[in-house]
Amino acid sequence: MKRILMSLGMLLFLNSLLYAEEAYEFEYHKKREFPWGKLAKKLNLTEEQQKRLEENRKKQYEIMAELFKALKEEREKLRIELEKSDTDREKIKPIVENIKSLQAKILDQRIEGIFAIREILTPEQLNKFIELTKNRPFFKRKGHPRFR
Repeated sequence: MKRILMSLGMLLFLNSLLYAEEAYEFEYHKKREFPWGKLAKKLNLTEEQQKRLEENRKKQYEIMAELFKALKEEREKLRIELEKSDTDREKIKPIVENIKSLQAKILDQRIEGIFAIREILTPEQLNKFIELTKNRPFFKRKGHPRFR
C-alpha cells in the first residue's frame, strides 16, 4: 500500500513540475509586450529602426509561439507516458530528447533576437538600451524566470 501511495505521490510531483514552468513561460510570452514606444523616444530611434524592430518582434513572437506550443505538446506526451503503468525509460527517451531539442531551439531563437536588435541599433543606442533595460521593474517580478 505504501508503495502505491509513494508511486502516486511521485507521479503527481513530476506532473506538477512538467506544467509549472511551461504554463508560466507560455502565458508570459503570450501576454507581455515590450514597451517600445517609450524606449523609442529615449533612444531616438528613426522610423526605419522602429519599423525593423517591430517586424523583428512579430517574427520572434510567431517563432517562439510555435516552439512553446510544440514544447507544451511534447510535455503532455511525456506526462501521459509517465502515468502509464507499463512505461520504461526506452519509451520516454525520444520524448525527452524532443523536449531538450525544443528547449535548445528556444534558447537559440532568443539569442537570434538579441543579435537582430544589435544589428538594428547603433552602438550608442545599444549601450543606452542596455542601461535602460538593466534595472527595469519588468524583470523584478516574483516568478519571472530570471528570479526563480
